[in-house]
Amino acid sequence: MFGTLISGVKEDDLVSLAEEYGTPLFVYCQKQLENNLNNLKKGLPDRARIAYSIKANPNPDIIRFFFDSGINVEAASEGELHLALASGVSGNKVMVGGPAKSASIIKLALQNHIKTINVESENENQTVLRVSQSLGLFPRILLRINPSAVQGSMGLAMGGRPSQFGIDEYKVVDLLKRLSYNSKNTLYGVFMYAGSQIFDEKIIAENTEHLFALAKKISNTISAPLQMLDFGGGFGVPESLGQRPLDMGKLRVLLDNVFKAYAKDSFCENTECIFESGRFLTASAGIYISRVLDKKESQDKHFLITDGGINHIGIRQKCYRTHEPEIITLHNSYLKKNSFTIVGPTCTPIDTTHKCAELPDIEVGDYIAMLNMGAYALSYSPVYFCGHGPAAEILIEPNGNRKLIRSRTFGIASCGTGFRLESISTPYVGRR
Repeated sequence: MFGTLISGVKEDDLVSLAEEYGTPLFVYCQKQLENNLNNLKKGLPDRARIAYSIKANPNPDIIRFFFDSGINVEAASEGELHLALASGVSGNKVMVGGPAKSASIIKLALQNHIKTINVESENENQTVLRVSQSLGLFPRILLRINPSAVQGSMGLAMGGRPSQFGIDEYKVVDLLKRLSYNSKNTLYGVFMYAGSQIFDEKIIAENTEHLFALAKKISNTISAPLQMLDFGGGFGVPESLGQRPLDMGKLRVLLDNVFKAYAKDSFCENTECIFESGRFLTASAGIYISRVLDKKESQDKHFLITDGGINHIGIRQKCYRTHEPEIITLHNSYLKKNSFTIVGPTCTPIDTTHKCAELPDIEVGDYIAMLNMGAYALSYSPVYFCGHGPAAEILIEPNGNRKLIRSRTFGIASCGTGFRLESISTPYVGRR
């Protein structure tokens, strides 16, 4: 078994929840969310602040939990901005990013007095300034930099190559001389994101140092200090026994050394330093439960057909999930083991979550629980494929209360000249 169950949640609890609410079902543990946030804080310098990236898990209760914990949130689209505001997040705690900003999202952001807005290109900078001037409101602009190189290996590199994200590092100084900043529309800071799923503490520290050095050059160019540096995130979260977790103590020492080297420089003496995180904060706090609906043999392969698959936990690929999720089998005591291919309910052969899972000889009606499912599930899945819709989601609060935070629904496509997608709630009853 991979690691342990999420904080305070036992296997019997999962069976009980599956029986009460039916499957497919996500179970999140608030205590584990707290543990993850505290663990991340331990790995960062005291001066550093954290922003929760909504894209990892957009459930309003989870967004609200992190906001109530005193950290910022990062919205990567107009939809996420609306979601953050509807979840009760104050506009001055929202950082707006994403590579495709329409006048609509810029207007919404400015009218809600958002904390910062990223600028990814010269054209986008002009759009932000044009909209802000028409409203008589003035943005806090973070210039996103596409670094010329990123240090070390990572799950998904977000810089160091041609990219839709940010302004190429070698162009920044010349570009700054052309951008229309003035005493009201000023450059607030810079943002650089190296990549995701980084498991080497040294790589995180080196990329952090790289942004500090670049920020100093930018500050000298504009002859003004920067108010914010956003170092991105990319804190690695193990998906299998073969991946070691980040050593947060070692990371803290390395980052402390980097911060001390620049702390007394005038360009960042009073600068707010932000690290973003989504996966690290939420992944290990979630478990996904599905039920075996059928069991069959085809050309010497044993298949388990479950009521949930890639339509809820995302398509496995290098970007967001590279390993088969670790499994706990629930509600059985079979001693005999077999090798199973586990598939979901959608009409595509890629809906395969496990190709050779060594499990007890599971029977129809048994439950399967997958660990580390708190990040990039709903937000990175073909949820409505074949009309299935979202799974139900439960949050276990520190006092043990079980709170339904998303209803299970089915998607319905209507006929006619257009396409419409609606949702209807279904009863939360067990299916055994």
